[in-house]
This record gives sequence, structure tokens and C-alpha cells, in this order.
Amino acid sequence: MPRYGMAPLHERDDRRGPLPHRAPTDRSGPFAGRGPANYAVRDERIFEDVCVALTDDGEVDASALRVHVSRGEVALVGDIADDRQRAFAVDCARTVRGVRAVHDHLRVAPVGLGTS
Repeated sequence: MPRYGMAPLHERDDRRGPLPHRAPTDRSGPFAGRGPANYAVRDERIFEDVCVALTDDGEVDASALRVHVSRGEVALVGDIADDRQRAFAVDCARTVRGVRAVHDHLRVAPVGLGTS
């Protein structure tokens, strides 16, 4: 435990004094997005994150879609109302951390009338 008035060890370097303060949400810089070599986002987490992203996107009715994930590759399957929503759904899945590729198996059809 640091003594009163001292910065925690992870915030200081005794040779050079306190490190510059960075906000926890500051992700800018030349190495943003470059994690450890042995790190990969698990398929289960990608599945959850894609489903949440599609659910939260106000431009996509995802009620007739299914999401499949294997080795970081996402497959979107099912019926979607129009090409605009199709593009939004694919873009939405691409933005999720850990996604390596998105395979679009969506069929433009009035939702609820298709046979998927």
C-alpha cells in the first residue's frame, strides 16, 4: 500500500517521477488495438457482442436473423427486410472486437414471410 501522498506504483516510476496521467478511456496512440500475441477474443464473447450490437442498432430489425461464430468469423443467416438493413447488419457485425470476417447469408424478404 502506498504511503499517504505517493502515487500508486503503477502510476509512477521512481527514476523519473510520476508518470503522466491518462484517462482510463484514452485509447489513442500508435499501439491502440495491438494486444498480446497470444490473445484472441473467444467465439462465445464475439457471439454475445454481435447479438448485443444488432439488438441495440435502431436501423436493423434482427428478429429474423441468426448469428454463428467460428474462429472469429461471423455468419449472419436469415431474412431481412431490405438491402439497407442488410448493409447495416453486416457493418454492425464488422465493428465488433475480435471479428475477423463477416459472411453475409442474409436474404432480402419481408420479415415474417420467409422460410428460414
